[in-house]
Amino acid sequence: MDTTFIIISVVILLIGGVAFSGYFQFREQQKAEKRQKVAKLRFRAREGQELHDAFFEEPIGPNARKVILQYVERNIRAALQVDPNQQDLRQSLEMLAQKINSPEVPADSQKMNYSGEPQELMNRLNRIRKLMKFIHRIGKVPGIDMSTASQALAYLKQLYLNMQIRTFMIAGQQKQAEKNALHAMQYYDNAKKLLLRQNIAKPETQELLKELERLESEIKNEVKAPSFDDLEQLDEEDSSIDLGDSNDLFQPKKKW
Repeated sequence: MDTTFIIISVVILLIGGVAFSGYFQFREQQKAEKRQKVAKLRFRAREGQELHDAFFEEPIGPNARKVILQYVERNIRAALQVDPNQQDLRQSLEMLAQKINSPEVPADSQKMNYSGEPQELMNRLNRIRKLMKFIHRIGKVPGIDMSTASQALAYLKQLYLNMQIRTFMIAGQQKQAEKNALHAMQYYDNAKKLLLRQNIAKPETQELLKELERLESEIKNEVKAPSFDDLEQLDEEDSSIDLGDSNDLFQPKKKW
């Protein structure tokens, strides 16, 4: 009888040990999955915040800033739903609400600074292009104001076009200073093609056209035909940028 009792007790203890071990592993797996989800959402929020900060001194407009901040907020809220104990995220959420309500920064009321070498301007162009791709990508994410995202894209496309024009003009002036009239004329010609896509009636457009005509007249007797140089890739990319129609943002949102 004692032997039977001992055997039964051992079996029960073994079964209990296996069950406890399985439950412990299950709980650990749940915790690991939770940590992984929170880490992923934190990464997305940090990605958006870093992008916002990177353009703090560039006049990208309040709409672009608002969309990025909404994306950050959405990911922080999602992380808190997974793990409500993330106190630092809760504090960040309170500060974000104020920024979203007033997204404009001093740089947005200033004009874009076009000074610098052509290569430097090209690097800035690439940054603006990446920003547009980012906003286009998150434009349909639930929690993002699609109308604001569409307006942000329209503004950034115009900004990108203006930067292309200025880059060609500065590159042309550089070549002109180097007595390379052929390449200078090519850059001026590319700048004019882009400029003519603008509203000709705008004073700024008229002013740039006059500036281009003045630059061209200075060297028109030095060239017979235009040529291409390493900045022609800007012309190939096209100022409109193939990011899809901004109206696509108004299509039904996809669920994550």
